[in-house]
Amino acid sequence: MSAYQKAVSAYDLTEVGTSAVHALDFDGVDDRMLTGTLDLTHTSQVTVVAAVSKASNPAGRGTVVNFVDNGFNSFSLEVPQPTYPGTRWLHAGNTTLVGINHALAFDAPVLYTGLSDIGAPRIELRANGASAGVSTAATGGGNFKSGPLGIGDYVNMPGRCFHGRIYGLLVVDRILTASEIAMVEAYMATRSGVTL
Repeated sequence: MSAYQKAVSAYDLTEVGTSAVHALDFDGVDDRMLTGTLDLTHTSQVTVVAAVSKASNPAGRGTVVNFVDNGFNSFSLEVPQPTYPGTRWLHAGNTTLVGINHALAFDAPVLYTGLSDIGAPRIELRANGASAGVSTAATGGGNFKSGPLGIGDYVNMPGRCFHGRIYGLLVVDRILTASEIAMVEAYMATRSGVTL
């Protein structure tokens, strides 16, 4: 600890020589952020990087990020997902939804990287810098839709609210290279206190 440390509140801490850690704190009831329309009709690929911690395990679905809806040509990171007390990264092409699961403890920051190509097809979920699973199951192909991005809940099915903190979120309309993934994961790990 440095000679100077100031705690304004539980979410506002500063210390000389130490990066401040800020988070969006979602209550699991009614918090949601919605973007304007994102046009992803030009691509079948997406990378999502999210540094999060889960505060509880609600009976229903908790959603960190969701693109467009729960239908086809969309993607979602759910913490937790139904019938499983962990995480699911999923995508759907023209006909089929495919997902990867990962166990997640309460109140422990974790860094997720979701890589998705509904055209190839290939989906991978990385947790804290290591692969948690890969699937090449068919999705029916196609490209993603055009529509909003929901943060903390589904776009058009409210009630799937995330309960926890989001320290950082990045959505890119392609698969990042290995060196780009390493750089982004290192940055997000610093923001959330995760050790890679």
